Amino acid sequence: MFKKYLTLILIFIPVFTFGQNTLTVADMSSASGDTVTISVNIDNADPFVVCQLSLFLNDELTYLEGSASLTGRAVDHSLSANLVTGDSLRLLAYSANNTAFTGNSGSVLTFKLILGTIPGNYNLIPKNVIIGNDVSANILTGSTTGTVTIETPDIDLSTGSLNYTRTVVGNTRNLSFTIYNTGNTTLSIDSIVVEPAIHYSITPGWNSTINSSSQTSVTVQFAPIVKGTLDATVRVYSDDPDEIIKSVQLSGLGYKINELHVNNLTTRSGFDTTLTVRINNQEDITGFQFDLDIPSSMTFLNESEELTSRSNGHQISANVLANGDVRILAHSIDQNAFVGMDGDVARIGFHVDGLGGTYSINPVNVILTNDSEENVVSDSYNGQLNIASSDIQSISTINFGTVSVFDTSNIALTISNNGNDTLFINNFTSNNTNFWAELSLPMVINPSQQSNVSTFFHSDSDGDFTGKFKIRSNDPDEYPFYITTSGSAFIPNILIVEDTTGVKGQNININLSITNNENFNAFQFDLIVPVCLTVNLSSCQLTSRAQGHSLSKTQIESNKYRFLAYSTNNDIFTGDSGPVLQVNCDVSGSPGAYTLSTENQIIGGTDGQNVFSSAVNGTFTLDTIPSKVENIVPQIIGNDLKLTWQTTSGAATYNIYKGTTTGFVPDKAGGSNRVATNHSSLNWTDTGVIGNPAINYFYIITGVSSGGSEGENSDVIGEFDFQLYSPSTGYNTITFVLDDPNITTAAELGAAIPNCTAVKAWDASTQGYPSLAFKIGEQWFGSAEIQVGKSYYVNVTSQCVLSCIGTVNAFPEYSLLCPSTGYNTIAIPFTNNLTTATQLGENIPNCTAVKEWDPSNQSYTSLAFKIEESWLGSASIKCGYTYYINVTENGSWDGN
Repeated sequence: MFKKYLTLILIFIPVFTFGQNTLTVADMSSASGDTVTISVNIDNADPFVVCQLSLFLNDELTYLEGSASLTGRAVDHSLSANLVTGDSLRLLAYSANNTAFTGNSGSVLTFKLILGTIPGNYNLIPKNVIIGNDVSANILTGSTTGTVTIETPDIDLSTGSLNYTRTVVGNTRNLSFTIYNTGNTTLSIDSIVVEPAIHYSITPGWNSTINSSSQTSVTVQFAPIVKGTLDATVRVYSDDPDEIIKSVQLSGLGYKINELHVNNLTTRSGFDTTLTVRINNQEDITGFQFDLDIPSSMTFLNESEELTSRSNGHQISANVLANGDVRILAHSIDQNAFVGMDGDVARIGFHVDGLGGTYSINPVNVILTNDSEENVVSDSYNGQLNIASSDIQSISTINFGTVSVFDTSNIALTISNNGNDTLFINNFTSNNTNFWAELSLPMVINPSQQSNVSTFFHSDSDGDFTGKFKIRSNDPDEYPFYITTSGSAFIPNILIVEDTTGVKGQNININLSITNNENFNAFQFDLIVPVCLTVNLSSCQLTSRAQGHSLSKTQIESNKYRFLAYSTNNDIFTGDSGPVLQVNCDVSGSPGAYTLSTENQIIGGTDGQNVFSSAVNGTFTLDTIPSKVENIVPQIIGNDLKLTWQTTSGAATYNIYKGTTTGFVPDKAGGSNRVATNHSSLNWTDTGVIGNPAINYFYIITGVSSGGSEGENSDVIGEFDFQLYSPSTGYNTITFVLDDPNITTAAELGAAIPNCTAVKAWDASTQGYPSLAFKIGEQWFGSAEIQVGKSYYVNVTSQCVLSCIGTVNAFPEYSLLCPSTGYNTIAIPFTNNLTTATQLGENIPNCTAVKEWDPSNQSYTSLAFKIEESWLGSASIKCGYTYYINVTENGSWDGN
């Protein structure tokens, strides 16, 4: 009946709508080896009469036969529990009468599992689950997996063996291993023991309890007491349920020290030396044998072998083997042991000859015998040969280049000592006298150091020369050391393109010079000019160095010109330096520096050979003329005159010129009156020039471009000094000679004069002195304007000097009136060349007399006068000073 029911459920499953009907396998945890009960629960919204499921059981979960049983929810139900394929438990609960299980939740059946020894979480996954109702429909809506947790420690070791290799008898060596607890409960270590416990022991410090996922370290000490291979086993006892004992295999080799050492050897190349061999031993040694693998720089000295004081009736022999090794043998007929436990046992002689450096001396096939003729050697050690040898290093060739026959080429030669011994140079020679060196012999160079030697080349005749320096030193393998030398000598006959400066729109000449040490009668070259120059071939000409020579001029490319100078009579050019050709050019283009070069140069010697040696290119600087220096401000500081100006376009520096007349001409070519050249700042001070009425100074400033072009002259700036006196009335005559922007009114003029009280002017129409400004207390009154070139009367209370500064401007044309007396005031302009009062009177129309004011007696002094048509009087006059003239008719005078 059950089989029929099950078949109906599996094959005929009508589609219905049900509530929640779920099956859950309950979780469970317990210790290893325990038997636990697992419950299968069903929560159902609908009645069910049958349930079925399959559960896969891990190897750590074992079903307890006959343990499955139904719970109180069953009525008349039966339960079947079977292991299918050995690892899947199938459970089936059913009612032959289609009776429903009672209740809506809770366990419907249970079964028991026996837990294994491996800790972990093991899932019970329900498969093929059926919750069937009374019409054979599976009303299952979901199932939940259960988990069984085995709670137990699990031991693991980091290694299964410890290998101590070689350990000296009497010494110890420690190795460790780690105990891990990979379980989920605490692991307890009951004990750790070594068997046999003769040469090995456990070092305290390990933990007896190890928490889950933790570890402890165990150190095992190896202390051999005898020679040989020594094995043992470490056993770890714990509460791991399936691995109560875990083992670690121990293996070690105990040995005694019986060592042969080849001692290090330091010597110089070319010398005999002695190599020593040492044995340190813990056992008696009765004999030894070994082969020495020696470097090629060592040569065995026959019969040089000998034993040391450690020998005890022993004999030694040495011979060279076919492969070049040296075999050393020492033995005792009576099997006597060598004395002592450490120290040299033998000495062997060698001759050393080789490069400096460090080389290995290797003992091979080493035998140390005891009285039982056993080879008890434990180790052997190489020695090192340190050869102290100099090693000369330098360049192999020296090229002194091309040198004039009038010059000597000097090159510093560096010689290095790359060895580890002092280098001695005792000979330094050359096989060609055109090459030589200057040094003090012997030259000593310490290891890893270097020294310089001055080497030279010179020849009185032209040509190519070679030679060789030979250096003898104590270098063992480079004796002698050679350096090849070479050099060329020439007689200098040089074609030079001279540097030239020009400005746009200018016509210039480019000078081509020849500096020659041999006579020449012709030359030819191609001149390459920049695009900013246009060559005027018709204006190009030879200089005075030519003697009836002809000049051929050809343009061969847009900027390349060929010049050929020759003489049909083979006349030579005169001199040994200076221009031979002037190339005329027009300048255009943008400012800048341009190269002037030549190629295909020929300087024809008198023997028909080309004696040209070298060429020097020139530079054409297309310059910009600086603007005129403007807004020069003079300032009196004590007795000094300071000039200040603004930056001028195109000017990199400034030149300042100084003269004693306003019309002086700056000497821009020779600089004879230049007082500052290429002055870089925007101010300049002339010291001690203020206050001397006997001499006055005038200045011109020009801008200078970076290419050296000088700009237009600035306006003339001057300083002019008047001597003022103070007799009874104290009036003096002055002329306002310079345009000082700080003095524009009579009151400002009075304030600028020391101890001045009044300023007046001559009125020719009234023949009187109207007041222009006066001083009351410290206050000046009067706003009348004053003019450059006009004369004024100033009153001072004490003798002083009036110093005027400013720009030199043209004096005005003077209007001359002829009232009752006819006197007028004028000043001699700076541009006038008159020197006497008679010349002045003759120069002024209708003039009859010339006078000047004498401040010492406050009166007019006659300088010249006219009788009929003749002028009388030779008194001198000076520019910038005031004079009184009498005219017979109204007129004017322009000052010239």
